Amino acid sequence: MTVQLHLGDCVSDTVDPMVFHPLFAVGELITTPRDLELLPTSSARAYEVNRTWHSSMPSMDSYRVCNPCFIAVAQNIVYAVALWSLPIAANRLKDGYNCLELRRFAIADYAPRNTASWMLSRMEKQITLDMPDIKKLISYQDTEHHHGTIYKASNWTLASHGKYISWNLHSKRPGRIEQSTAPKIRWEKLLIRKTHARTPRAQQLTLEEAQP
Repeated sequence: MTVQLHLGDCVSDTVDPMVFHPLFAVGELITTPRDLELLPTSSARAYEVNRTWHSSMPSMDSYRVCNPCFIAVAQNIVYAVALWSLPIAANRLKDGYNCLELRRFAIADYAPRNTASWMLSRMEKQITLDMPDIKKLISYQDTEHHHGTIYKASNWTLASHGKYISWNLHSKRPGRIEQSTAPKIRWEKLLIRKTHARTPRAQQLTLEEAQP
């Protein structure tokens, strides 16, 4: 079956956020996330796709600060999108400025099963390679709409569980729409980087060099 995506259904007047490249034909829907490709994208493009799909938080005032952003693509169809940034509360977290927060993560309803866990795993690997200063990933689960299944499946750690606190209490721009007031769970994932132990100098010497 070929997915039907029409420009009239999209957020933008000129670009369908569900079509990766507007000049190429849309292919068949895939049935396994193994056929997906993880690609970097701009924060503006990621915001458009998120606004189309996200179940509880489609809007995002500060999307321009997000970096990196990713989309999952196959057959010229976008299946998932994610936006990362420094944590909003970086100053209140240990090593907060060496962390990335998953600000938005949205999956298309036509995506194959396990797309979310596949993409989360691939993003962890990509961030580990590309951003050596990042030590930890965090994400806040909206308990009203989600159960944390993808974080459990991806071996993330439940770090804290707290009540909702309105950002309007301390914001310089009060009156922002509260998209969710449910309690939040913070999940964390430490990034493990393989280090190669340096060989002692004495072991690097050849037998002739080691002899007096």
